[in-house]
Amino acid sequence: MAITSSSEICEGNSTYDRVTELKAFDDSKTGVKGLIDSGAAKLPLIFVDEQYEPGEKSASGDCKFTIPTIDFQGIDKDPSLRCEIICKVGNACEKWGCLQVVKHGIPLNLLEEMIDGVRRFWLLQPVFPSRSRSDLEAKKMAITSSSEISQGNSTYDRISELKAFDDSKTGVKGLVDSGAAKLPRIFIDEQYEPGEKSASGDCKFTIPPIDFQGIDKDPSLNCEIISKVGNVCEKWGFLQVVNHGIPLNLLEEMIDGVRRFHEQDAEVKKGFYSRDETRTATFHSNFDLYGAQVANWRDTLFCHMAPRLPDPDELPAVCRDTMIDYCDEIRKFGETLLGLISEALGLNCNHL
Repeated sequence: MAITSSSEICEGNSTYDRVTELKAFDDSKTGVKGLIDSGAAKLPLIFVDEQYEPGEKSASGDCKFTIPTIDFQGIDKDPSLRCEIICKVGNACEKWGCLQVVKHGIPLNLLEEMIDGVRRFWLLQPVFPSRSRSDLEAKKMAITSSSEISQGNSTYDRISELKAFDDSKTGVKGLVDSGAAKLPRIFIDEQYEPGEKSASGDCKFTIPPIDFQGIDKDPSLNCEIISKVGNVCEKWGFLQVVNHGIPLNLLEEMIDGVRRFHEQDAEVKKGFYSRDETRTATFHSNFDLYGAQVANWRDTLFCHMAPRLPDPDELPAVCRDTMIDYCDEIRKFGETLLGLISEALGLNCNHL
């Protein structure tokens, strides 16, 4: 792992790659204690807040409140005391959303043993298989089907398959283009029963649509739409809009632009493949790839377009202009919608 300090960056070292350092730290599998045990002399830049000014006072230092403390002693013996505690818990949840408890009944010696047990874990010596990262990168993704597992193949390693898929940087379209004959097991929901009916199929309601046509021309229609928007926000929390004013050809161009991105050469797309959420434009497959029980068969192009438009050069060239035009229309529509919500709340249209 390369230990890079913020001072080195300031002195002109522009070769720092945050994602590479994050992966190197993660692949070490030893955590921050591993850095200490290795004798690292500098703090890796991934732990440095470059916005922090030395001597800057933390806002939390001015905090004058304390989290409410509730004493649970006697809760099972005194009915009146129990009612009092229930009232305190309800009040803390309503006003704070958190609370701390004393005399909770968990034995003190068990708490100390738990702390000591965790400490013993951190003091263990790390032992790992002698397999380098280069070995993992050189290894092609194993396409494993659930039928192979059910037939006794117990060598399946989900994490390795996830990493191999992620490291390919080509997403699900890359699998299709490679001619994969079997569906990787990471995409298979083993809890699913063929023929099982989805619960969503029994849904009897529809999201209320609101027609915005003529909203700027007819004052009485404008008031009617404000009333509808207020009602749907109060009762549903979301809405769908028709005749919103975004040109149909621009919507079609946006869809076509994203399609062009996904269908371009894989090597071009790899330049955008990342899980670094600080980047302006990222391409990846499944934002929760390593956390979800089952991976979704989808690839995603994500771009930060608000509150300020990014440098156009950071956007994919194949859909850059369309994306900027589309987001400009979305911003205008958002301002219109926020104005209607403000008026529905009895506020000035420019309040939100």
